[in-house]
Amino acid sequence: MILEAASFTACPDLGLLEKATKGEVIAQLGTKGLSIRQISRLTDIGRNIVQKAKG
Repeated sequence: MILEAASFTACPDLGLLEKATKGEVIAQLGTKGLSIRQISRLTDIGRNIVQKAKG
């Protein structure tokens, strides 16, 4: 799901994006029904950062 939303080859690549683009991808994942904790675990990004980007 993450790879489809952001057209990556691997999930850790999300950390290499610019802040604005990363926020957009996280927001897309949130609208697809993933929780903050799920997004955090899948992307290896802290929950607080995911919460700020999603909210």
